Amino acid sequence: TTPPEVAILSPSSGEFVGTSAVQVVWECTEEHLDHFEVSVDGGAWQDIGAATSTTLSLTEGPHTVAVKAIDKAGNEATASVAFVVDTTAPTVSITSPEQGSYLAQSQVQVTWTYEEEHLDHFEVSVDGGAWQDVGTATSTTLTLDDGSHSVTVRAIDKAGNEATASVAFVVDTTEPVISISSPTQGQKVGKTVTVYWNVTEENVEKVEISIDGGAWQDVTGMNSYTFSNLPGGDHTVTIKVTDKAGNTATASVSFRVSVVPWLYIIIGIVAIAVVLAAVLLLRKKS
Repeated sequence: TTPPEVAILSPSSGEFVGTSAVQVVWECTEEHLDHFEVSVDGGAWQDIGAATSTTLSLTEGPHTVAVKAIDKAGNEATASVAFVVDTTAPTVSITSPEQGSYLAQSQVQVTWTYEEEHLDHFEVSVDGGAWQDVGTATSTTLTLDDGSHSVTVRAIDKAGNEATASVAFVVDTTEPVISISSPTQGQKVGKTVTVYWNVTEENVEKVEISIDGGAWQDVTGMNSYTFSNLPGGDHTVTIKVTDKAGNTATASVSFRVSVVPWLYIIIGIVAIAVVLAAVLLLRKKS
């Protein structure tokens, strides 16, 4: 008159299973066992003999499996388990920083989005290093050295399905270096002046030049620029370099354009002519 005792060992209650072929395993205490029957999602009972496991082909979603043990006297007992079949991997996409971008700060915030109903956690790897569990947050802040880097984010759901997304970028916190080689500071020059410079920067985005605080002119890819017909007096030329991360540097040089006014030239010619005329007149009188 005593019924059997049956308990399901696998899968566990509430488990997420990452395969559609689900093996259900159980144990039974019964000296006079006759057979077991299995029911899926409240469906018909299926006799599976005396085996203590069966493999079911199930669709994605929640399921309930019941196992019934029946002894030779007709006594019976049941056990059931509810679980979820999830064979679909998450999707994950990194939204920041952008692929191939240049960043001017060592503190880099990586953000991402995902689609997954049963997310378990995210992991992050930097430059192919060890995976770091960051929980369910959709961003993390990294401290990185100058140079090229790649970051990979891995999304793992509760069934163990996973997906990854990666982004490569460059950290550049160093300002460019620029020096003007000619003309030198305070040099006296003519009305036409060629300015020469040198730039030390691997990731140049733009080089610009300005004279006397005027509009910037793009001289990217050049190392000299000529100003023509400059008025006499003091002038200042400034060159600005911007790298791809937005770091900037400037260099300036001041010089003087020396121009002999035409009036002075005419006066000089007249004075010379007067002197020569006076000399000739004195010679004639003598």
